[in-house]
Amino acid sequence: MKVLHFFPQTLTADGGPALSVRGWARGMARAGAEVSVACAGGNMAGTQEGVTFRSVALRARHSLQYPSGLRELLPGHDVLFLHSGWTPYNLWGAKLARRAGVPYVLVPHGAYEPDVLARSRATKLLWRTTSERTVIEGASAVHIFFEQEQRNISAVGAECPVLVAPNAVDVPLDRSWDGGSGGYLLWIGRYDIHHKGLDILIDAFSSLPTPRPPLVMRGTGEQGRAELERYAEKRGVHDVLIEGPVEGDDKWDHFCRARAFAFASRYDSHSIAIMEAAALGVPIAAADNTYVGEFLASQGAAAGAPAEPDAFARALADVLSENGISYGATAGYLVRSSVSWESSARNLLGQLEAVL
Repeated sequence: MKVLHFFPQTLTADGGPALSVRGWARGMARAGAEVSVACAGGNMAGTQEGVTFRSVALRARHSLQYPSGLRELLPGHDVLFLHSGWTPYNLWGAKLARRAGVPYVLVPHGAYEPDVLARSRATKLLWRTTSERTVIEGASAVHIFFEQEQRNISAVGAECPVLVAPNAVDVPLDRSWDGGSGGYLLWIGRYDIHHKGLDILIDAFSSLPTPRPPLVMRGTGEQGRAELERYAEKRGVHDVLIEGPVEGDDKWDHFCRARAFAFASRYDSHSIAIMEAAALGVPIAAADNTYVGEFLASQGAAAGAPAEPDAFARALADVLSENGISYGATAGYLVRSSVSWESSARNLLGQLEAVL
């Protein structure tokens, strides 16, 4: 199968959707598909891990962005994957795919979460009643990570077949949790206080009895980072380290040496960081109002609690106790044995063949 993914920020962003697109592309290549990714900017030299990167440019037309160069890439492909939601360039991508006779799959990456709609309701309502519904209903399928997400598609006012396959992770086979030698509680992600529940995490952490492990936070987003620093200062929380992103071996060291990993998002369709922590066997406290948190908690692979300070503080206390060892062991076995990019990609491609 010849697969083309389209997400302009694939090589220039470091958030969840970009990491997910790169992961799915690698996984599909390992599963035997011929995979290309159309994106704007970044290092596109040659083929990387079986994936060919193709250059497109985002141009403006009537104040809306459209992908210049995508039309020329479509012929010969069996399917186009459009990533994200509420984007004018996806509207153009869907239109180009229909004209070229190439079926497309929409991957919203949580774009239809109720909280996302609520944060910019006027704009989203306009899209919901016009363009976005057209994109969804013209798709051969919508790829979601958990079955519960299907209700969000219906809430947009559209119906479409769904493919269900979760994001996966790639972690070094020779790395695993060392029992928490660093002695800190860890968070890794993007600094967005509301979305990622970072105010909830700070408040829950501040209510833990002392002595308590310090909280180490590493992430992207300078504006959000500065906002969080001000929030922690206002709350009088001084045993927290709020720093920039961590990558490569340093990232694996952070995970493996942590006492536990905290995930307090108000909403998230998925999270690469929490799955990396799980794969390494790190004890996790997870907001179980999110799909990924609910999944891990239901399997005994995380201490689950709603994204609310008092409840999440109890989850933190639980995972920092002796119970953390059991949570981590269960998480490591669950994720390493069943959630690899290749196995998830084979699952997804098998479902896709049934609807094309």
